[in-house]
Amino acid sequence: MYLLVDNSDFEFTKLYIDLNNNWVQRDWVASCPLAVCIQEFLNEQNVSLKQLKGLGVVVGRGRFTATRVAVTVVNTLAYSLGLPVVTVSEIEKDNIIELITKTPVGQYASARYSGEAHIGTTKNKIRYDN
Repeated sequence: MYLLVDNSDFEFTKLYIDLNNNWVQRDWVASCPLAVCIQEFLNEQNVSLKQLKGLGVVVGRGRFTATRVAVTVVNTLAYSLGLPVVTVSEIEKDNIIELITKTPVGQYASARYSGEAHIGTTKNKIRYDN
């Protein structure tokens, strides 16, 4: 069984699990703590963490902090369970099992972003030319 975490949506966290070559999806409100969502989702599917064979996380778009949280949680699970983990774009979800089986344990995910940076806005410009 393989678990995929997709935190790229602004309103929902999407979790997917492969059950006998059939992907089951569950959406959670984005404010739900990710580790709690994962545990509840696995419980709903009668799957334990020890039954997982690999993990994936969608990166490249979405909220900056949400992507970092998803990558951190997935890497932590991969490390503690001795599982391979991969990063995928939304388009690559169908190939995740093949990608995971080719990935060695100990290679971890890294967040990447394709959206425009929104570091902050300046309300009042300060002039330093006096």
